[in-house]
Formats: sequence, C-alpha cells, structure tokens
Amino acid sequence: MTTDLHDELIRIPLDGAESVTARVTCREDAPPGRLLVLFPPHPSLGGDAENNVIRALARAGVEAGRLVLRLHYRRTESEAADAGRSLAFWDDLDARQDYEIIATDSLRIIETVLKAFARIPTGGRRAWPEPAEGAVAAVFPATGADGAAPSNAVHHHAAVGQRGHDGNPSIEIAAYSFGVYVALRVLGRLGPARLVGISPPLMEHDFSAVLPAAGITGRVAFIGTAGDPFCPPDALQNLAEAAGGRWHLFEAGDHFYRGEEARLASAVLTMFEND
Repeated sequence: MTTDLHDELIRIPLDGAESVTARVTCREDAPPGRLLVLFPPHPSLGGDAENNVIRALARAGVEAGRLVLRLHYRRTESEAADAGRSLAFWDDLDARQDYEIIATDSLRIIETVLKAFARIPTGGRRAWPEPAEGAVAAVFPATGADGAAPSNAVHHHAAVGQRGHDGNPSIEIAAYSFGVYVALRVLGRLGPARLVGISPPLMEHDFSAVLPAAGITGRVAFIGTAGDPFCPPDALQNLAEAAGGRWHLFEAGDHFYRGEEARLASAVLTMFEND
C-alpha cells in the first residue's frame, strides 16, 4: 500500500521579469517538522531536479517523512525558453566564477517555502495550499526501491521529524557536485541548517572563496569516493577540515554514483540522524 503524496511544481518570482521553479514533495501523513532542501549539480552537467542522485535523495527524503524541496537554478534549460540565452548566462557566470546570484535565488526559494511551511499545523492532516496551476501528480510512489512499503527504519525517521525547540522547522540540506558550492554560500544565512555535501567538484571551483564568510563550523559533512577525479580524497579532507566538518569516503566507482543512488541517499539521511 502506498501513501498519498503532495507533489507540486511552484514558481517563485525573482528580480524583474525573472522567475524560477522548484518542486515540493511530501507524504500527506508526514510530520511537518523537517525540510530537506536539495541542490542539484551544474546545469551544463545534468544540473536539474531530475538528476539521478537528486531523484534518489528526494525519494529517500519523502519516504523518511521530510518535506523535500528540489531547487532549480535561474535560466537553466528547463526554466528558459531561449536556450541560447540560458547558455550565455551560465557561460558568463562560469567565466567570472561568481555564482552569488544563484545563491541569492536559492535562498529566496527556501524562504518562500518556509513561510508556507510555518502555516502548516503541527498535528493532523497537512494543510498545504491547493496546487497551483501547472502542479503535477507525484513523480514516484512512497515505497521502497523493491516496491515494498518503507522499512521500520524509515518510519523511525518520520517519527522523529518534529519542529525544533523554537517551533521552527529543522532544515537539512543535501547538495551534489556544483550544488555544494552554492549550498555553502547559502548555509550561513539559514540559521541552524545542516549540510551534507556530496562530491564537491574541488578541481573545478575554488571552495576557499565560500568558506570564510559561511559561519558553518560543526554544521557540515561531506561524502566522496576514492575514484572521483573531480573530488580527490585528500582535497575533500582539506575542505572538511577548513569547514570544521566531517568527511566520509563512500564505496562507489566515481563521481556519478550510477547504480549506487539508493545506498548513497540512505547514507546521507543517516549522517543527518547521527549528527
């Protein structure tokens, strides 16, 4: 038997005529206390909410009782009607290595969802607003990978998903590849949020530029693999130490986690539970 899901594509206005979408998914019976925000990789490298790692994290988060927010980035191909304009925009960001506008957009999306989150009662059935125009049906069922109902361990995660002592929701951030760079810029502006960063592309971006102002000591953990050319283990260890966080080597072949997505997602949720 499956649990009913709320799955909605929302649109958030940005500056000028710009806007961006994000996908919000949760079980209808999930406690309203935990928000899991997912930052995808670079839009030129599979960077959208349908990336294999992001989808696995979303599935696991929903099954574990989180409200899951999958971010899109400004002017990605799924957001922009003019693909050439989108590519030029991202080429310019890459040339300058300045992604502050993407971090600001991401923070605005999260804050918009948190405002709606605050209107959800702590007991009873979820009182999410009626789906907006363009909302779609759930993209995956709330079942395990084998089609069975979620395990007792997953139900345990849902049971502990309550609001924090101040009444605000617990915020967990899982970011993959380039998404880690953006998430680190956002993390220090979100109060008590926690981050698990998966395979940050340390050979492609200067992560030292995002750490000094982040104020994130003790709130981060990182996962990598021994065979990842974009995120060598020694560089990952240096990043974790600079951020005042933990790091873990995951048994997978490379940067892309093909065939290991479910196990990776389980490891990420375990890191949040054990923090």
